[in-house]
Amino acid sequence: MPQQPRNRRYIYLRIWLYLLDFDTSCEGFPMYDASLICNQTHYFDFNESGYAKSKEALSRFLPGYLKHNHLSQAEIDAFFDLIGLYHFALQATIIEMYGLDCVDNAFLDKQLDWLNKWREQCEKEGKQNELYQPTGKTTTTKYHS
Repeated sequence: MPQQPRNRRYIYLRIWLYLLDFDTSCEGFPMYDASLICNQTHYFDFNESGYAKSKEALSRFLPGYLKHNHLSQAEIDAFFDLIGLYHFALQATIIEMYGLDCVDNAFLDKQLDWLNKWREQCEKEGKQNELYQPTGKTTTTKYHS
């Protein structure tokens, strides 16, 4: 370790924040993990309040997160898409872990209905949706299906 000058009385410490995707045991995309943290939807029962609750959680989470890690605006804008992706991926994880016998057609139909309702709500509410920008300002973005 190089010798530090004696007149410097501080310690420089750099901390990196990594979120580990434990169900797949790999490093995930930062915005995907942030989406999982802020996801306030109910997996089994669709409720329209999940959209607003998730958006609120993201608005509280992002300012602190962005002080330590960079996310592009495109990554931030993918928030609602990533919640839908997570919902779909969780179904695959459940089947992978417990086998096809753990689900039936009614379960899969209910999950498809959840995804369709989520997409419809995102399209309806996301047409003029304000999401946080790293600058601290909000931007009007269009939901991309």
